[in-house]
Amino acid sequence: MKTLHRYTLEPYKGMNTRYRCPNCQHREKTFTLYIDTETGEHIHPTVGRCNRESSCEYHYTPKQYFYKNGIKNELLTQYTRARAECSGFIPTQKPISFIPFEIFKGSLTNYEENNFVRYLVNLFSVEVKNKLIKSYFIGT
Repeated sequence: MKTLHRYTLEPYKGMNTRYRCPNCQHREKTFTLYIDTETGEHIHPTVGRCNRESSCEYHYTPKQYFYKNGIKNELLTQYTRARAECSGFIPTQKPISFIPFEIFKGSLTNYEENNFVRYLVNLFSVEVKNKLIKSYFIGT
């Protein structure tokens, strides 16, 4: 069975699976590390979550760790693809499409027939309406 998450908090299997929190340094073992579910290894000694939610609130996720350390993680890409495969959705790269310039240029007329421009005139002055049309290339 495929796991949905590539990185997860280490399951509890006794106090040997709990550690000292790098933030609060509590004398009890209150810290749970994240593991890579494919290798079973810990990501880093600081990547995890402290169980002392009301006082420490330390939670350093794998995503934050990879981002902070500049790791372009192919594993995250694999993780995203695995989630997509599990859900039955595989994203595809769509080609970029453009409106031909002649059509775009031709749409910048006939504002008296444009319901959106009529609405703008009801809300704003004619000067503001013209500024909006020019700034956002509102077409008909």
